[in-house]
Amino acid sequence: TQDIKYLTYPKSIPVAEAWNMGVRESKGEFVVILNDDMEVTPNWLENLHRCYNLLSITNKVGCLATLLLKNGEVLSRGGKFSGINLVPVPPINEVQEVDYSNTPFFKKSVWKEVGGVPCYGQMYYEDAGFGLRLLKDGYKNFYNPLSVIVHQVLGSEQSHGEMEIKQRQHNENVIQQESKKKF
Repeated sequence: TQDIKYLTYPKSIPVAEAWNMGVRESKGEFVVILNDDMEVTPNWLENLHRCYNLLSITNKVGCLATLLLKNGEVLSRGGKFSGINLVPVPPINEVQEVDYSNTPFFKKSVWKEVGGVPCYGQMYYEDAGFGLRLLKDGYKNFYNPLSVIVHQVLGSEQSHGEMEIKQRQHNENVIQQESKKKF
């Protein structure tokens, strides 16, 4: 375990800006970006690292996606595009190419090479934009079914409280739509 450096800021900043600041401050060769309402499962990180190294033998690897679960159901396997529309990755339990990762695992040097994570507003689409930057620069992104993360999706259930639910609804109905236009 490395020493953790906590940074505080006087105002709210866009998610992409926070991600980029975190990556700049990181000391390791690899970085993974997770939300604060995600829980990792045993061996998730080892499985990402092993898969990245194996794929790097024959591919120019950008980032890896994990199997993202909510209440035992598949929430995401990364994402793909059909034209300008996001489409779900089919339920395949094997490594496959994706366009982007909701939980990107990547080398810091790759992040630097492509110019970091793009910002389209306060939040949303930064993961998709990063994946597209990687693809544009000749990298391939992959889904790794052996790395599993559980996403609680704060504000998606009554037990989270009325304030969290209202905040999530506002984010999805207003903030996400504003970011989508810029994306």
